[in-house]
Amino acid sequence: MRKNMKIAVVLLLTVIAAGWCGTSRSQTSQTVPQLLSNIRSMGKIRVGLSSGFKPFEYKNESGEIIGFDVDIAKELANALKVELVIKDYGKYEDLVSALGGEIDLVISGMTRTLDRAFLVNFTDPYFTTGLMVIVNEKNTKIDNWRQLNAPGKKIVSVEGTTGQDVADKKFDKAKIIRAASDAEAVQMLTRKDVDAFIYDKPFIESLCMTHPNWKVLQQQLSYEVYSIAVPKGDMEFLVWLNYFISDLKLSGKYDELYTKWFSGLYCPPVK
Repeated sequence: MRKNMKIAVVLLLTVIAAGWCGTSRSQTSQTVPQLLSNIRSMGKIRVGLSSGFKPFEYKNESGEIIGFDVDIAKELANALKVELVIKDYGKYEDLVSALGGEIDLVISGMTRTLDRAFLVNFTDPYFTTGLMVIVNEKNTKIDNWRQLNAPGKKIVSVEGTTGQDVADKKFDKAKIIRAASDAEAVQMLTRKDVDAFIYDKPFIESLCMTHPNWKVLQQQLSYEVYSIAVPKGDMEFLVWLNYFISDLKLSGKYDELYTKWFSGLYCPPVK
């Protein structure tokens, strides 16, 4: 009697365990996206970016979106042997919302932060940079960003960027103004509505080439890394992208693209 009961209990536990394992595998296969396989089977990869961030992504005179990130995306599509589809969005918030639906990943000079990592997964860094400050012609006597942290000074930052966070922390005495985009921030600085603009180093350095009367303050306010953003849950895709970034650097192609887009950036001192 006891023997039969033990056998029955063992059989019952076996059935329960088998059912649980089967459910687990079934749920996993249904809920975890297989983007890498889907991209290759569909024959295209949809990359989201926000143009206007020179020299990473911006429109040339013909309206074509070009830049360092665009070339990275082209290399990615070539590695996957698929067609590249670029989708342009106005804000980072729009990019994150579209991720996993309208777009497969984001390559748009996106700084990897802990807060953003709650919403997306990030690859290994593909670019190291930081925040800098540029002032217009009425403030060229300023040599250090700390001189801007004073009552009466106005600093513009772009809403939703790391520049906004750093501006709030470092400029507690100056007035911080939010711009909806980098283009709007540049217009504010041009009209002299503000004294300075805090943003990513490559973009700030490119501004001094088109606005030679402005001055870039040489002290870097932060150090950041850009990463590719992908939807949560698909580790296979994330691992493959990390391999791609590593291979791009080891092959020498990354250095070639870097030289193409950044070697000409130079800000001569304002006299």
